[in-house]
Amino acid sequence: MAEENISLRLLLAQDAIDAQSLLTAAGIDAKEREAADKLQKVILEELHHRIKNTIATVGAIVSQSLSNLEGVEHAQHAIEGRLLALGRAHDLLLQARWSSADLATVVRGATEAFNNPDEPKFSISGPGIRMTSGAVIAIAMTLNELCTNTTKFGALSAPQGRLDISWTLDQPTQRLHLT
Repeated sequence: MAEENISLRLLLAQDAIDAQSLLTAAGIDAKEREAADKLQKVILEELHHRIKNTIATVGAIVSQSLSNLEGVEHAQHAIEGRLLALGRAHDLLLQARWSSADLATVVRGATEAFNNPDEPKFSISGPGIRMTSGAVIAIAMTLNELCTNTTKFGALSAPQGRLDISWTLDQPTQRLHLT
């Protein structure tokens, strides 16, 4: 951001335009805007921290609640996986300042817990698509659920199992086709 500001100042200086006069004419106090941006960043980081703490607390409650019951290991792992997926989705949103995130990054984050870096289980491909914050969480949680199911009943239940995840965007209708 600092490099952008320096470049902008140089361009304005070359054209003999006073940036402060432009901002004043537009009714924008640069210092107020900068302070508001910094405050928003701090608030988003604090919110993110509280969400992550809440997710961790819920995870601990689930673990404690299920710890003395017999035969619930699968349920415990499924719940923990969903909470981890939700946490990773929130990480992506914070990185994107809660505006949008790249679909490929969301897919990689949602499948990470099920993948093996030494012997990859996933093939992920598709065009670059930015998703809104609501869609990020929905896609991440859906993929986590589907991956959980494949470890029990599908491709990931076999040692050599693999999953191909791809998508296309139908330009005329602006519809995403996820396979």
